[in-house]
Amino acid sequence: ARHPKVGNCVLLGAGATLLGPIRIGDGANIGACSMVLEDVPAYSVAVGVPARIISRKQLPQQQQSTESPALTMDTTLLFYDI
Repeated sequence: ARHPKVGNCVLLGAGATLLGPIRIGDGANIGACSMVLEDVPAYSVAVGVPARIISRKQLPQQQQSTESPALTMDTTLLFYDI
C-alpha cells in the first residue's frame, strides 16, 4: 500500500498534500496547504510544511465508543508559537 489512508471524519484543509504510505487517524484536522509526510494520530491537528502535530485530544473512554466521531470532534483552533 503506497497510498495515504484517511480515517473517518477527517478535516482536510484546502490544498493539503498527503504523500506516501501514511495513515491519518479518525477525527484528525490537517491545516490548509500542509504537506503531510508521516502518520497523524486520531483527533490531532497537523499543520505546516512539513506538517507537525500541534495539538492532540484524548477522548474519555465513554466518548471513544461513540458511533459518530463527528459529534465529539473539537474544531477550534488555538494559537501556537511555531
